[in-house]
Amino acid sequence: MEVAAKKSYGGLIKSAISVSIGLAVVLTVSKCAVWFFSGSETMLASMLDSVMDGLGAVITFFVVRVSLVPPDAEHNFGHGKAEAIAGLFQSIIVIVTVGLVIWHSIVKLIEPEPLTHTGMALVVTGISMLLEWGVISYQHRIIDITQSAAVKADNIHLKADLFFNIGVVLSLVTVSLTGVQAFDSVFAIILGLVILYGAFSIGRTAMNMLLDHELPEQIVNDILGMTGQFPDIRSVHGLRTRQSGHVYFLQMHIVMSESISLADSHHVTEELEKCIHSKYSNVDVIIHVEPEDNECEEQEKEKRLYNS
Repeated sequence: MEVAAKKSYGGLIKSAISVSIGLAVVLTVSKCAVWFFSGSETMLASMLDSVMDGLGAVITFFVVRVSLVPPDAEHNFGHGKAEAIAGLFQSIIVIVTVGLVIWHSIVKLIEPEPLTHTGMALVVTGISMLLEWGVISYQHRIIDITQSAAVKADNIHLKADLFFNIGVVLSLVTVSLTGVQAFDSVFAIILGLVILYGAFSIGRTAMNMLLDHELPEQIVNDILGMTGQFPDIRSVHGLRTRQSGHVYFLQMHIVMSESISLADSHHVTEELEKCIHSKYSNVDVIIHVEPEDNECEEQEKEKRLYNS
């Protein structure tokens, strides 16, 4: 059952990234042609964003293949953090690319050039937006199932490109109505800043995974709430959580009633693990059991370990 679930996870991730690669190729070619004929700065920015989306998706596709490799003798916790590396790399690519777009737009703002073939640009942009919306919706369904950091990063790229296309439409329409060429560069700069914000968000998420940031508060509270369902569990401490790829890692110390036997304590921990897995099937759980009279001593050991 676990193998089937893993194959399902890997298949969904690869499907989401493959669709994104195909979309990026189509959009890059069409936008390149429109930019060549129209000279629009926002179209150039949108085209470069599509190029980066495609490059990032290709890199992510191969990195995800690495992240799905099972644990081995040298990587006991698996290879899931490869997804975070892909996300971090994508964010760096986007930041550099958008920085170049903003610089180019500032140059054109100082020396504007007239736009041409705006009608063709609007048609291509409209089709691009429909295609992107379809892929974004498809990826959202996969994210709901997998919570993949790599697909989340790719999805943010696609949303950024969709915003770029909206900016392209606004820019072309505004320039056509007003005749002020500077609006094209202004829109490109504004959209570039919006995408920079998204890129920093991707980078922060990736760094959190690489630095073993704890799981979301809701998940931690859910797990703590589950321990309260067992009367023999007196307290919980030393709860540590982290994420690697799609796998959550959890370890905790539970203080058991001194009136129950070792066998009964083991049975309680098994039931607690089943309870956790019933809601979060992708959790690797380690539970350390302590008697009531040993609780303070164990907590002091933890303090000395992390304060030394």
